[in-house]
Amino acid sequence: MEQLRESIGGMTSEKSTAPIVFHRRIIGGGIHDGDEVIDYQYWIRDLPVHFIHTKESAIEATDGVWDMPMQIAMFDGVLTGSTTTAAEAVIHGMPTFLISKAERGFLDELESRSPDLLFRWRSTSSDGFDRTTHDWIEAMQRDRRTSQIRKDSLAFFERELGPVA
Repeated sequence: MEQLRESIGGMTSEKSTAPIVFHRRIIGGGIHDGDEVIDYQYWIRDLPVHFIHTKESAIEATDGVWDMPMQIAMFDGVLTGSTTTAAEAVIHGMPTFLISKAERGFLDELESRSPDLLFRWRSTSSDGFDRTTHDWIEAMQRDRRTSQIRKDSLAFFERELGPVA
């Protein structure tokens, strides 16, 4: 994660510690997309995160779609309009914000099993959006602290007991 953070040009000091988010935007045109896509671009412009943006067509035009689960795991969180991307991210333990009117049984199941990882917004209105966004950002920060605790614990044991492998 630190390498990713260092490689991002133009990070301001306030954003240098901000969560780095994989953002996959749905452009529409799929079987289900017509009534499910929400235009949220203006809602997320000023969020205190650093986005790495991709469009669905950019990934699907290459073999990158098969690498996506590994790529997702490199970030602090995921924001998407794609139900598939959201499900993959949650399964990998990533705090995920799905902005879509899509209703799928597997999403309901993931949400009930991992309410601290899957945050859903289903409305075309932004009223109340900030609360859900806040909860998602807190989840990313909490998970990052947990990762740091694990790293600190590993360093302690390696100092006391020698290399752990």
